Amino acid sequence: MNITERHQKALHRLVTHMSGEKKSDCAVVIPSGDSVRMLEAHLRRLARQNTHEFDVVIIGKASSRAPRRMNVVTYSEKYPLGSSGGFGIGQVLAYSLGYEYVINADIDCMPVSAGLVKKLKDVAGKTQMTVLPRPVLHSGAKGKIRWGYCPNQYGICPRQVLEEFGFEHFRFFRGAEDLEFQFRLEMAGRLHYENDVEVSHKPFLFDHISLLNSPSNKYIYYKRNDVIARTFMASYAFSRGMAVRGVKYCLATLLDVAKNHIFYWNQPEIINAVQDGLRMDTDTVIARRDNRLKSVKIERGWKGLILDIGSKKLETRRFFPKQKSSFFQTLRIALEVMELFFSDAVYLSPTRNFLVHYRNLLPVLMMAKPVKYSDGMVYTSGMGRLDIVLNTSKTLLLCPVWLVLIVYNAVTVKKEVYPITLSNLERNLNDYSCYVKKQATVSSTTV
Repeated sequence: MNITERHQKALHRLVTHMSGEKKSDCAVVIPSGDSVRMLEAHLRRLARQNTHEFDVVIIGKASSRAPRRMNVVTYSEKYPLGSSGGFGIGQVLAYSLGYEYVINADIDCMPVSAGLVKKLKDVAGKTQMTVLPRPVLHSGAKGKIRWGYCPNQYGICPRQVLEEFGFEHFRFFRGAEDLEFQFRLEMAGRLHYENDVEVSHKPFLFDHISLLNSPSNKYIYYKRNDVIARTFMASYAFSRGMAVRGVKYCLATLLDVAKNHIFYWNQPEIINAVQDGLRMDTDTVIARRDNRLKSVKIERGWKGLILDIGSKKLETRRFFPKQKSSFFQTLRIALEVMELFFSDAVYLSPTRNFLVHYRNLLPVLMMAKPVKYSDGMVYTSGMGRLDIVLNTSKTLLLCPVWLVLIVYNAVTVKKEVYPITLSNLERNLNDYSCYVKKQATVSSTTV
Protein backbone atom coordinates (compact mmCIF):
# COMPACT_ATOMS: atom_id res chain seq x y z
CA MET A 1 0.00 0.00 0.00
CA ASN A 2 1.35 3.41 -0.99
CA ILE A 3 0.82 6.95 0.24
CA THR A 4 -2.27 8.35 -1.48
CA GLU A 5 -2.98 11.91 -2.57
CA ARG A 6 -5.19 12.35 0.50
CA HIS A 7 -2.31 11.20 2.73
CA GLN A 8 -0.04 13.73 1.03
CA LYS A 9 -2.57 16.50 1.54
CA ALA A 10 -2.90 15.66 5.23
CA LEU A 11 0.89 15.44 5.61
CA HIS A 12 1.45 18.84 4.04
CA ARG A 13 -0.82 20.45 6.60
CA LEU A 14 2.05 19.75 8.98
CA VAL A 15 5.22 20.34 6.95
CA THR A 16 6.28 22.41 3.91
CA HIS A 17 9.01 21.48 1.45
CA MET A 18 11.72 24.15 1.45
CA SER A 19 14.67 22.82 -0.51
CA GLY A 20 16.45 19.74 -1.89
CA GLU A 21 15.32 16.62 -3.74
CA LYS A 22 15.58 12.88 -3.12
CA LYS A 23 18.75 11.37 -4.63
CA SER A 24 19.27 8.17 -2.63
CA ASP A 25 17.27 5.22 -1.34
CA CYS A 26 18.23 5.93 2.31
CA ALA A 27 17.14 8.91 4.41
CA VAL A 28 18.65 10.11 7.69
CA VAL A 29 15.76 12.03 9.29
CA ILE A 30 16.82 14.72 11.76
CA PRO A 31 14.11 16.75 13.52
CA SER A 32 15.96 19.99 14.25
CA GLY A 33 13.36 22.22 15.88
CA ASP A 34 15.19 25.51 16.43
CA SER A 35 18.61 23.97 17.23
CA VAL A 36 20.60 25.20 14.22
CA ARG A 37 24.02 25.14 15.92
CA MET A 38 23.55 21.60 17.16
CA LEU A 39 22.35 20.61 13.70
CA GLU A 40 25.51 22.03 12.12
CA ALA A 41 27.69 20.06 14.54
CA HIS A 42 25.69 16.91 13.78
CA LEU A 43 26.03 17.34 10.01
CA ARG A 44 29.79 17.86 10.32
CA ARG A 45 30.07 14.59 12.22
CA LEU A 46 27.75 12.78 9.80
CA ALA A 47 29.87 13.98 6.86
CA ARG A 48 32.75 11.78 8.13
CA GLN A 49 30.87 8.61 7.14
CA ASN A 50 32.69 6.32 4.68
CA THR A 51 29.73 6.54 2.32
CA HIS A 52 27.61 9.45 1.12
CA GLU A 53 24.92 7.30 -0.41
CA PHE A 54 22.18 8.73 1.77
CA ASP A 55 20.09 11.88 1.98
CA VAL A 56 19.60 13.98 5.10
CA VAL A 57 15.97 14.97 5.63
CA ILE A 58 15.70 17.87 8.07
CA ILE A 59 12.40 18.76 9.71
CA GLY A 60 12.53 22.20 11.28
CA LYS A 61 15.06 25.00 10.92
CA ALA A 62 17.87 24.15 8.52
CA SER A 63 21.48 25.17 8.40
CA SER A 64 23.03 27.12 5.55
CA ARG A 65 26.39 25.46 6.29
CA ALA A 66 25.71 21.86 5.29
CA PRO A 67 28.80 19.95 4.04
CA ARG A 68 29.10 20.17 0.25
CA ARG A 69 28.98 16.46 -0.52
CA MET A 70 25.87 15.96 1.58
CA ASN A 71 22.46 15.97 -0.10
CA VAL A 72 20.08 17.78 2.26
CA VAL A 73 16.29 17.85 1.86
CA THR A 74 14.60 20.40 4.10
CA TYR A 75 11.04 20.67 5.37
CA SER A 76 9.78 23.36 7.73
CA GLU A 77 7.19 22.78 10.44
CA LYS A 78 3.92 24.69 9.95
CA TYR A 79 3.43 24.33 13.69
CA PRO A 80 5.87 22.88 16.27
CA LEU A 81 5.52 19.11 15.95
CA GLY A 82 7.15 18.16 19.25
CA SER A 83 9.77 15.42 19.52
CA SER A 84 7.29 12.58 18.90
CA GLY A 85 5.89 14.47 15.94
CA GLY A 86 9.32 15.17 14.52
CA PHE A 87 10.30 11.50 14.49
CA GLY A 88 6.92 9.99 13.63
CA ILE A 89 6.03 12.53 10.94
CA GLY A 90 9.63 12.24 9.74
CA GLN A 91 9.14 8.51 9.14
CA VAL A 92 5.87 9.15 7.29
CA LEU A 93 7.47 11.89 5.19
CA ALA A 94 10.48 9.75 4.24
CA TYR A 95 8.16 6.86 3.38
CA SER A 96 6.01 9.17 1.23
CA LEU A 97 9.12 10.32 -0.65
CA GLY A 98 9.87 6.72 -1.61
CA TYR A 99 12.91 5.94 0.56
CA GLU A 100 13.64 2.23 1.05
CA TYR A 101 15.45 2.82 4.36
CA VAL A 102 14.59 5.42 7.02
CA ILE A 103 17.01 6.31 9.83
CA ASN A 104 15.74 8.41 12.75
CA ALA A 105 18.57 10.50 14.22
CA ASP A 106 18.15 12.57 17.37
CA ILE A 107 19.89 15.90 16.84
CA ASP A 108 22.24 15.36 19.83
CA CYS A 109 23.02 11.73 18.95
CA MET A 110 26.33 11.61 17.05
CA PRO A 111 27.75 8.83 14.85
CA VAL A 112 30.85 7.22 16.36
CA SER A 113 31.62 4.53 13.77
CA ALA A 114 32.69 5.79 10.34
CA GLY A 115 30.83 2.90 8.73
CA LEU A 116 27.62 3.41 10.71
CA VAL A 117 25.17 4.21 7.91
CA LYS A 118 26.61 1.63 5.51
CA LYS A 119 26.52 -1.15 8.11
CA LEU A 120 22.99 -0.30 9.22
CA LYS A 121 21.76 -0.32 5.65
CA ASP A 122 23.51 -3.61 4.85
CA VAL A 123 22.14 -5.40 7.93
CA ALA A 124 18.63 -3.99 7.49
CA GLY A 125 18.65 -5.05 3.83
CA LYS A 126 19.70 -8.61 4.65
CA THR A 127 17.43 -9.13 7.65
CA GLN A 128 14.47 -6.88 6.73
CA MET A 129 14.44 -5.88 10.38
CA THR A 130 14.73 -2.59 12.22
CA VAL A 131 18.37 -2.30 13.31
CA LEU A 132 19.56 -0.33 16.35
CA PRO A 133 23.27 0.55 16.76
CA ARG A 134 25.08 0.22 20.05
CA PRO A 135 25.01 3.36 22.24
CA VAL A 136 28.15 4.74 23.84
CA LEU A 137 27.15 6.79 26.87
CA HIS A 138 28.55 10.29 27.36
CA SER A 139 30.92 8.93 30.02
CA GLY A 140 32.37 6.44 27.54
CA ALA A 141 30.65 3.37 28.97
CA LYS A 142 28.95 1.18 26.40
CA GLY A 143 25.34 0.16 26.75
CA LYS A 144 25.19 -3.57 27.53
CA ILE A 145 21.44 -4.14 27.66
CA ARG A 146 18.56 -3.36 25.36
CA TRP A 147 17.39 -0.43 27.47
CA GLY A 148 20.38 1.58 26.25
CA TYR A 149 19.32 1.23 22.61
CA CYS A 150 16.83 3.61 21.04
CA PRO A 151 15.06 3.73 17.64
CA ASN A 152 15.63 7.50 17.50
CA GLN A 153 19.38 7.16 17.93
CA TYR A 154 20.18 6.04 14.36
CA GLY A 155 17.71 3.17 14.30
CA ILE A 156 17.05 2.16 10.68
CA CYS A 157 13.69 0.88 9.38
CA PRO A 158 13.32 -0.84 6.00
CA ARG A 159 10.27 0.26 4.01
CA GLN A 160 8.74 -3.19 4.40
CA VAL A 161 8.78 -2.91 8.21
CA LEU A 162 7.00 0.45 8.08
CA GLU A 163 4.38 -1.04 5.76
CA GLU A 164 3.77 -4.04 8.01
CA PHE A 165 4.06 -2.53 11.49
CA GLY A 166 3.45 1.18 11.07
CA PHE A 167 5.14 4.32 12.31
CA GLU A 168 6.20 5.83 15.60
CA HIS A 169 3.21 7.19 17.49
CA PHE A 170 3.58 10.87 16.61
CA ARG A 171 0.34 11.77 18.43
CA PHE A 172 2.20 11.62 21.76
CA PHE A 173 3.68 15.03 20.79
CA ARG A 174 6.52 14.65 23.30
CA GLY A 175 8.08 11.49 24.64
CA ALA A 176 7.49 7.70 24.75
CA GLU A 177 7.13 7.19 20.99
CA ASP A 178 10.55 5.50 20.89
CA LEU A 179 9.78 3.22 23.88
CA GLU A 180 6.50 2.01 22.37
CA PHE A 181 7.92 1.54 18.86
CA GLN A 182 10.93 -0.40 20.08
CA PHE A 183 8.96 -2.91 22.12
CA ARG A 184 6.25 -3.24 19.48
CA LEU A 185 8.89 -4.33 16.97
CA GLU A 186 10.59 -6.55 19.55
CA MET A 187 7.30 -8.36 20.23
CA ALA A 188 6.87 -8.81 16.48
CA GLY A 189 10.38 -10.30 16.19
CA ARG A 190 11.52 -7.55 13.81
CA LEU A 191 14.21 -5.86 15.89
CA HIS A 192 17.97 -6.43 15.66
CA TYR A 193 20.59 -4.98 18.04
CA GLU A 194 23.81 -4.31 16.12
CA ASN A 195 26.93 -4.10 18.29
CA ASP A 196 29.48 -3.60 15.50
CA VAL A 197 28.64 0.09 15.03
CA GLU A 198 28.17 2.76 17.67
CA VAL A 199 26.58 6.13 18.34
CA SER A 200 27.15 8.62 21.15
CA HIS A 201 24.35 10.25 23.08
CA LYS A 202 24.44 12.30 26.26
CA PRO A 203 22.70 10.33 29.04
CA PHE A 204 19.26 11.37 30.21
CA LEU A 205 19.91 12.99 33.60
CA PHE A 206 16.51 14.45 34.30
CA ASP A 207 15.49 13.96 37.93
CA HIS A 208 12.70 14.76 40.39
CA ILE A 209 13.95 18.23 41.33
CA SER A 210 14.84 19.38 37.81
CA LEU A 211 11.36 18.27 36.67
CA LEU A 212 9.58 20.23 39.39
CA ASN A 213 11.73 23.33 38.87
CA SER A 214 11.34 23.43 35.10
CA PRO A 215 8.68 25.70 33.55
CA SER A 216 8.66 23.46 30.50
CA ASN A 217 5.79 21.04 29.90
CA LYS A 218 8.16 18.53 28.28
CA TYR A 219 8.45 16.16 31.24
CA ILE A 220 4.75 16.49 32.06
CA TYR A 221 4.05 15.07 28.61
CA TYR A 222 6.45 12.24 29.45
CA LYS A 223 4.43 11.39 32.55
CA ARG A 224 1.20 11.16 30.56
CA ASN A 225 2.65 9.37 27.57
CA ASP A 226 4.54 6.74 29.60
CA VAL A 227 1.17 5.56 30.93
CA ILE A 228 -0.41 5.47 27.47
CA ALA A 229 2.64 3.88 25.81
CA ARG A 230 2.78 1.00 28.29
CA THR A 231 -0.96 0.47 27.88
CA PHE A 232 -0.46 0.34 24.11
CA MET A 233 2.34 -2.18 24.62
CA ALA A 234 0.02 -4.34 26.73
CA SER A 235 -2.64 -4.08 24.03
CA TYR A 236 -0.19 -5.13 21.34
CA ALA A 237 1.02 -8.05 23.46
CA PHE A 238 -2.56 -9.27 24.00
CA SER A 239 -3.28 -8.94 20.26
CA ARG A 240 -0.33 -11.25 19.50
CA GLY A 241 -1.35 -13.84 22.07
CA MET A 242 1.37 -12.82 24.55
CA ALA A 243 -0.90 -12.80 27.60
CA VAL A 244 1.85 -12.99 30.23
CA ARG A 245 3.74 -10.14 28.65
CA GLY A 246 0.54 -8.13 28.37
CA VAL A 247 -0.13 -8.59 32.07
CA LYS A 248 3.44 -7.51 32.89
CA TYR A 249 2.98 -4.29 30.92
CA CYS A 250 -0.33 -3.65 32.72
CA LEU A 251 1.38 -4.11 36.09
CA ALA A 252 4.26 -1.84 35.00
CA THR A 253 1.68 0.80 34.07
CA LEU A 254 0.01 0.44 37.46
CA LEU A 255 3.35 0.83 39.25
CA ASP A 256 4.07 3.97 37.22
CA VAL A 257 0.68 5.49 38.08
CA ALA A 258 1.02 4.63 41.78
CA LYS A 259 4.53 6.10 42.08
CA ASN A 260 3.42 9.33 40.45
CA HIS A 261 0.49 9.68 42.83
CA ILE A 262 2.72 9.07 45.86
CA PHE A 263 5.56 11.40 44.83
CA TYR A 264 3.62 14.17 43.06
CA TRP A 265 0.25 14.28 44.87
CA ASN A 266 0.68 18.02 45.56
CA GLN A 267 1.69 18.81 41.96
CA PRO A 268 -1.64 19.14 40.08
CA GLU A 269 -0.13 19.45 36.59
CA ILE A 270 1.57 16.07 36.92
CA ILE A 271 -1.38 14.32 38.54
CA ASN A 272 -3.72 15.68 35.85
CA ALA A 273 -1.34 14.43 33.16
CA VAL A 274 -1.26 10.95 34.72
CA GLN A 275 -5.05 10.95 34.89
CA ASP A 276 -5.12 11.90 31.18
CA GLY A 277 -2.91 8.85 30.62
CA LEU A 278 -5.39 6.63 32.44
CA ARG A 279 -8.12 8.03 30.16
CA MET A 280 -5.89 7.38 27.10
CA ASP A 281 -6.25 11.06 26.29
CA THR A 282 -3.69 12.41 23.82
CA ASP A 283 -5.90 15.34 22.77
CA THR A 284 -5.49 17.54 25.84
CA VAL A 285 -2.87 20.27 25.44
CA ILE A 286 -0.52 20.62 28.41
CA ALA A 287 0.43 24.21 29.20
CA ARG A 288 3.67 25.48 30.74
CA ARG A 289 4.03 24.73 34.44
CA ASP A 290 3.08 27.29 37.08
CA ASN A 291 4.06 25.41 40.26
CA ARG A 292 7.61 25.26 41.56
CA LEU A 293 9.29 23.43 44.41
CA LYS A 294 9.34 25.23 47.74
CA SER A 295 12.77 26.18 49.03
CA VAL A 296 13.85 26.81 52.61
CA LYS A 297 16.69 28.89 54.01
CA ILE A 298 19.26 27.05 56.11
CA GLU A 299 19.28 28.44 59.63
CA ARG A 300 22.34 28.60 61.85
CA GLY A 301 22.72 25.38 63.83
CA TRP A 302 20.81 23.22 61.35
CA LYS A 303 22.42 19.82 61.00
CA GLY A 304 22.88 18.46 57.49
CA LEU A 305 23.65 14.88 56.47
CA ILE A 306 25.84 14.35 53.40
CA LEU A 307 24.92 11.42 51.15
CA ASP A 308 27.78 9.97 49.09
CA ILE A 309 28.99 6.83 47.34
CA GLY A 310 31.26 4.44 49.28
CA SER A 311 31.31 1.96 52.15
CA LYS A 312 31.92 4.06 55.29
CA LYS A 313 29.38 5.42 57.78
CA LEU A 314 30.12 8.64 59.65
CA GLU A 315 28.00 10.88 61.86
CA THR A 316 27.72 13.61 59.23
CA ARG A 317 28.03 11.48 56.10
CA ARG A 318 26.21 8.37 54.85
CA PHE A 319 27.68 6.22 52.10
CA PHE A 320 25.63 4.18 49.65
CA PRO A 321 27.06 1.33 47.53
CA LYS A 322 28.08 2.21 43.97
CA GLN A 323 26.68 -1.04 42.57
CA LYS A 324 23.06 -1.91 43.36
CA SER A 325 22.44 -5.09 41.41
CA SER A 326 22.28 -7.74 44.14
CA PHE A 327 19.35 -8.40 46.48
CA PHE A 328 21.43 -7.67 49.59
CA GLN A 329 22.65 -4.35 48.22
CA THR A 330 19.08 -3.38 47.38
CA LEU A 331 18.01 -4.34 50.91
CA ARG A 332 20.86 -2.31 52.37
CA ILE A 333 19.81 0.73 50.35
CA ALA A 334 16.22 0.36 51.52
CA LEU A 335 17.35 0.20 55.17
CA GLU A 336 19.64 3.21 54.71
CA VAL A 337 16.75 5.23 53.29
CA MET A 338 14.44 4.19 56.14
CA GLU A 339 17.04 5.39 58.65
CA LEU A 340 17.02 8.81 57.01
CA PHE A 341 13.37 9.32 58.00
CA PHE A 342 14.34 9.02 61.67
CA SER A 343 17.75 10.70 61.66
CA ASP A 344 18.27 13.92 63.63
CA ALA A 345 19.52 15.77 60.53
CA VAL A 346 17.35 18.71 59.44
CA TYR A 347 18.22 18.34 55.75
CA LEU A 348 20.03 15.96 53.39
CA SER A 349 22.91 17.00 51.15
CA PRO A 350 23.56 14.49 48.33
CA THR A 351 26.86 14.89 46.49
CA ARG A 352 27.01 15.14 42.69
CA ASN A 353 28.37 11.59 42.60
CA PHE A 354 25.39 10.39 44.60
CA LEU A 355 22.95 12.16 42.26
CA VAL A 356 24.51 10.46 39.25
CA HIS A 357 23.95 6.99 40.73
CA TYR A 358 20.79 7.55 42.76
CA ARG A 359 18.84 10.38 41.15
CA ASN A 360 15.76 8.10 41.13
CA LEU A 361 15.83 8.15 44.94
CA LEU A 362 15.27 11.91 45.11
CA PRO A 363 11.46 11.71 45.52
CA VAL A 364 11.88 9.36 48.48
CA LEU A 365 14.65 11.48 50.03
CA MET A 366 12.47 14.58 49.79
CA MET A 367 9.68 12.77 51.58
CA ALA A 368 12.16 12.08 54.42
CA LYS A 369 13.83 15.50 54.71
CA PRO A 370 14.45 18.73 52.77
CA VAL A 371 17.23 18.18 50.21
CA LYS A 372 20.13 20.48 49.35
CA TYR A 373 20.41 20.20 45.57
CA SER A 374 23.37 20.74 43.25
CA ASP A 375 22.29 24.37 42.68
CA GLY A 376 22.91 25.12 46.39
CA MET A 377 19.22 25.53 47.22
CA VAL A 378 17.42 23.45 49.86
CA TYR A 379 14.10 22.15 48.57
CA THR A 380 11.21 20.65 50.49
CA SER A 381 8.38 18.48 49.21
CA GLY A 382 5.86 20.34 51.36
CA MET A 383 4.58 17.00 52.67
CA GLY A 384 4.17 16.32 56.38
CA ARG A 385 4.42 12.77 57.69
CA LEU A 386 0.66 12.56 58.15
CA ASP A 387 0.17 13.73 54.55
CA ILE A 388 2.54 11.02 53.33
CA VAL A 389 0.76 8.28 55.29
CA LEU A 390 -2.73 9.36 54.19
CA ASN A 391 -1.75 9.80 50.53
CA THR A 392 0.08 6.46 50.40
CA SER A 393 -2.92 4.71 51.95
CA LYS A 394 -5.27 6.36 49.45
CA THR A 395 -2.99 5.34 46.57
CA LEU A 396 -2.91 1.70 47.70
CA LEU A 397 -6.71 1.65 47.97
CA LEU A 398 -7.03 3.01 44.42
CA CYS A 399 -4.58 0.52 42.88
CA PRO A 400 -7.20 -2.21 42.18
CA VAL A 401 -9.45 0.36 40.45
CA TRP A 402 -6.56 1.64 38.34
CA LEU A 403 -5.53 -1.91 37.39
CA VAL A 404 -9.04 -2.72 36.15
CA LEU A 405 -9.05 0.51 34.12
CA ILE A 406 -5.61 -0.21 32.63
CA VAL A 407 -6.58 -3.74 31.58
CA TYR A 408 -9.85 -2.42 30.12
CA ASN A 409 -7.94 0.24 28.15
CA ALA A 410 -5.48 -2.35 26.86
CA VAL A 411 -8.15 -4.71 25.53
CA THR A 412 -10.33 -1.98 24.01
CA VAL A 413 -7.76 0.08 22.09
CA LYS A 414 -9.30 1.10 18.77
CA LYS A 415 -7.48 0.02 15.60
CA GLU A 416 -8.12 3.39 13.98
CA VAL A 417 -6.00 4.98 16.72
CA TYR A 418 -3.21 2.46 17.40
CA PRO A 419 -0.86 1.50 15.96
CA ILE A 420 -0.53 4.22 13.32
CA THR A 421 -0.34 2.34 10.02
CA LEU A 422 -1.05 3.14 6.39
CA SER A 423 -4.67 2.07 6.88
CA ASN A 424 -5.42 4.74 9.53
CA LEU A 425 -2.69 7.25 8.65
CA GLU A 426 -4.93 9.89 7.09
CA ARG A 427 -7.16 10.13 10.16
CA ASN A 428 -4.20 10.35 12.54
CA LEU A 429 -2.48 13.00 10.42
CA ASN A 430 -5.64 15.12 10.34
CA ASP A 431 -6.19 14.73 14.08
CA TYR A 432 -2.58 15.60 14.79
CA SER A 433 -2.78 18.66 12.56
CA CYS A 434 -5.66 19.95 14.71
CA TYR A 435 -3.71 19.12 17.87
CA VAL A 436 -0.51 21.00 16.99
CA LYS A 437 -2.53 24.06 15.95
CA LYS A 438 -4.20 24.01 19.36
CA GLN A 439 -0.84 23.43 21.08
CA ALA A 440 0.69 26.41 19.25
CA THR A 441 -2.21 28.63 20.31
CA VAL A 442 -1.91 27.63 23.97
CA SER A 443 1.87 28.10 23.92
CA SER A 444 1.58 31.59 22.43
CA THR A 445 -0.89 32.69 25.11
CA THR A 446 1.08 31.32 28.08
CA VAL A 447 4.57 32.61 27.21
